[in-house]
Amino acid sequence: MAAQKGVVILVRTRVVCYILLLLLLLPTSAMARDYIEIWPQGWSEITPLFNTSIFLDRFFVTHDAEGTSFLSADGTYYKELDLTYRLVQNGKIAEEVVLRSQAELDSAFLGLDGTGGRHVVWLEQSPAGNNISYTSFDVPYAGHEVVTVLATGSIIQDLAAHQAGETTHVVWSQRDRFYQIRYAQIRDGQVSAMETVTDTEELSVRPAVTVDDQGVVHLAWMETGHAGVEIRYSRRTEDGWTSPLKVGEGSVQDIQQGGLIALAAFGEEVHLAWSGLPRASSRLHVFLVTISGGEDASAPSVVAMGSKPRFVQGTLGPELVWQGVGVFGAEIHYLPFGGETTNLTVGRRGAFRPEAYAVGEHRYVFWLYANPDGGYQVAGINNQFPKAISLWRKMGIDEEAPLYHLGFLFMSTLMLAMVYTATNLGVLLVAAGSYSLLQRVGRYRKQSLFYQIVLLAVLTMVIRRLPIPAVHPQFFGVLHHVLCAGAATVGTWLLLRGVKQRGLLFTMGALLIWMLLFQFTALLPQNILL
Repeated sequence: MAAQKGVVILVRTRVVCYILLLLLLLPTSAMARDYIEIWPQGWSEITPLFNTSIFLDRFFVTHDAEGTSFLSADGTYYKELDLTYRLVQNGKIAEEVVLRSQAELDSAFLGLDGTGGRHVVWLEQSPAGNNISYTSFDVPYAGHEVVTVLATGSIIQDLAAHQAGETTHVVWSQRDRFYQIRYAQIRDGQVSAMETVTDTEELSVRPAVTVDDQGVVHLAWMETGHAGVEIRYSRRTEDGWTSPLKVGEGSVQDIQQGGLIALAAFGEEVHLAWSGLPRASSRLHVFLVTISGGEDASAPSVVAMGSKPRFVQGTLGPELVWQGVGVFGAEIHYLPFGGETTNLTVGRRGAFRPEAYAVGEHRYVFWLYANPDGGYQVAGINNQFPKAISLWRKMGIDEEAPLYHLGFLFMSTLMLAMVYTATNLGVLLVAAGSYSLLQRVGRYRKQSLFYQIVLLAVLTMVIRRLPIPAVHPQFFGVLHHVLCAGAATVGTWLLLRGVKQRGLLFTMGALLIWMLLFQFTALLPQNILL
């Protein structure tokens, strides 16, 4: 007898040693992966590009035959920023030029003229005064000269621009007793027009400008006053600027967070997108408005919760990207023309301030990531080179260590199911009492084991709907609910089919097993997705 116990102890010791050895042999990366990154179907790997800062409200990205051009303000101190141009070709940085170094920058713009020229405008602040500067250069880079467009002691901010051929259309907000919107045209390095658009006692800020195919200039801005924030629109005609048209309501919260108006023209329609607060909501949402003929504006429609919307450049219709809200922080969402929203964010890193352009049927989206080593990083994704999705990943399992992930998923879901089962103790007690009452009726007491378990399951499912304190998992539709109940019922029957004795202990045991299996199958997809 003692010898047999010694053999059992030896076998158990070997099993424990094998388990410890297996854990030691597992790669560290596998041990660290307790979740699977859900990849957007049809999109590429995320490519990190370069480090930058967040002192400006946005960075710029645009594309032509020479490659993809970026403009950003780099640095770690807001008074010592480098305005940097980068040209990316075949996924690598081909040119990197600092256009203005060690300056306090407020906002900037990068535009392409279609013939290889790059046009850059930026707003610079200093104790000696504030100025708007302009420069242009070609690819390959052979030097640039800076032209001062405006030098003033007044406060200027919120510069925006649009490149239409060789002409750069520039707008900004300037304090002249009150903040007013000003407009200028730059061509061949010379200012050909300088106009004041607004003349109100309110604060006119955050302008946006675009030019349609007919050469008509369209302008939108935020008008802040005692009544709140209004989104206003005007267009430039031969007789001057049209009377401002209110197209919607903005939010002071959006202005404080660096929100901007996205403005784009498609044929005879002009589209505006911005962030505001819907009624009875304290969270920013993206609004969209269409203006036809320069006069008729549609009612603002809510696109989704989020902020910082941008139109995708180079498309035939309005396509949007914006900074959405997710479980692990900010996400980047993409809405194609007439399509459905796609979350482009992968993993548990917050992503914000998106920019995007299109080349034919392909879309290229870029955003900022917080760099773990400090600073911020520009990263991009596209649908030209989609990432191959393995069967494991389609199932939501880590393809690098599927067995470990399955084991971790099983154990974590089982433990969480035990917790959920314990929180349903009130439901179980009521179900046990109801079942005991039914057992007093001979018609129910003489039925088969499978019938009894189905009866327990039905009673529990009904009682769960009663206002009894309990915690319930997230269900993904009616089919998921039915599958969970069916799997729990069949599993309980398989585990208890060899039991001959029936009574109160059997009832409580069957209820606990059924509830545990029910919670386990219900939590499984929730744990995979989260």
